[in-house]
Amino acid sequence: MPPRLLQRLETARRRALPRGLPLALLLVAGGSRAVDSQSVQVPVSARYSEQTVVVPPQLDLAPAPTGGGLQAQSFKLQLPAGVPFRLALDAGQNPQSQQRRMVHRQDSGSFLPYELYQDAAGQQAWGDGGDAVAGTPLAGVGTGVDQSLTVWARLPQGLRGAQPGDYRDAVTISLSY
Repeated sequence: MPPRLLQRLETARRRALPRGLPLALLLVAGGSRAVDSQSVQVPVSARYSEQTVVVPPQLDLAPAPTGGGLQAQSFKLQLPAGVPFRLALDAGQNPQSQQRRMVHRQDSGSFLPYELYQDAAGQQAWGDGGDAVAGTPLAGVGTGVDQSLTVWARLPQGLRGAQPGDYRDAVTISLSY
């Protein structure tokens, strides 16, 4: 308590009660004289967080033929039941004109474009929620248990002349709920 309030309570106790009676009696029973009242705001705060788990996928597009079928990688998401969420995949580290691109490990001037999708048909592009890459974020509702989500990926057709070798990129997952 603030020192000023303690001082007022002590003064009130001396006036209202015979010497030796506890202060608690004054607070519970009240005194025979009127006591000044003062209100004090006490800050109260807490932090609560329900468990959220995202186990990200690791996509490996090699050795798929260029322009071939979609490759899939599942990952897990766990949110509290009934909580709506939005999951976005950014444009990666090497985008150009709304196109995700992987960079060659040994030649930073060589790229392979690729696409990420929410569906096996490759019709729903997985976007970042902005203009960095085409598509839309995935919208859903938490179930309280692991939910399996799949990222579908494809290298576009017509990549003839690309430099052979290993290509890499990193995509950031953004989860809003």
